[in-house]
Amino acid sequence: MFTGTWLLDVINEVPPNVILHGLDIEPRLFPVEDDRVVSRGNVIFTTGTITELPQEWSNSFTLINQRLLVAALQLSQWKRAFAEMFRVLAPGGWVQIGEVGPWTAGSVTATHKSLVEALFETKGLHLDCLKFIAELLREAGFIAIYEEERSIPLGKWGGQDGIDSRDNFIGVFRGMKTPILNAGGLGFVQTEGEFDSLLDAVEQEWDETSGAEIKFSIIYATKPIPVPMASL
Repeated sequence: MFTGTWLLDVINEVPPNVILHGLDIEPRLFPVEDDRVVSRGNVIFTTGTITELPQEWSNSFTLINQRLLVAALQLSQWKRAFAEMFRVLAPGGWVQIGEVGPWTAGSVTATHKSLVEALFETKGLHLDCLKFIAELLREAGFIAIYEEERSIPLGKWGGQDGIDSRDNFIGVFRGMKTPILNAGGLGFVQTEGEFDSLLDAVEQEWDETSGAEIKFSIIYATKPIPVPMASL
C-alpha cells in the first residue's frame, strides 16, 4: 500500500511542467517506483509533517491538498497546520481539505461510532473536526471558504462502490483494535474476540441496511492577494 493516491490521480490532469510535491511522515509509503512518477520526472517526495513545513517553501505553492488527518491532529496541530499552509501558499493559491464525517446505518453502527469517539477523546483528537475546520481556516487568514459534502455508500446494497468503501473503512476500524484494547475497551468491549465480533456485526449491518453511508467533505479556501497601497 502506498500514499500519494491523489497525487497519482492528478498527474495526468496538469501540464507536464507543473512540479508536484508529496509529503508524508513515512517515506517507505512513497510511490517512487510508480511508472507515472518515474516517467514524469518532476515529482518530489519529502519526509515531514504538515505542522512544520520547510522554511524555503514560503509563498511557493498554488494548491495544497490535504486529506484524512482526522486521526492524526489535535486541535493545536490543526491550527498549526493551517498556519503553515497559509505560509507556503503563494498569494491567490488554494487549499482543499478532505475529511470524513459521521457514518450511519443502525444501532450497531451507532454503538461502534460511540466507541471510536471514546478512543479519539483519549488521544485528544476530534472525530467531528469538520465542525471547526472552516473557522480555523478563517482564523489562519484564508478567505472564500466553502464546503462540498458527499455521501459514500457503505455495504453491498451500494453496488461495487459500497463494497469498496465498506472494505476500506472496516479495514481502518479494525486497525484501531490495539489502541482500544490497550485503553481497556473503553466500556464497549473487553476482549479481542468481542472487538472482532462488533466489527463483524457492523459490516453485516452495512450490507443489510439500504442507505448506510459515511459523509465526506471537501473544504476549499484561498490565500488572499495583497491589495497594493494607492500611491500618494
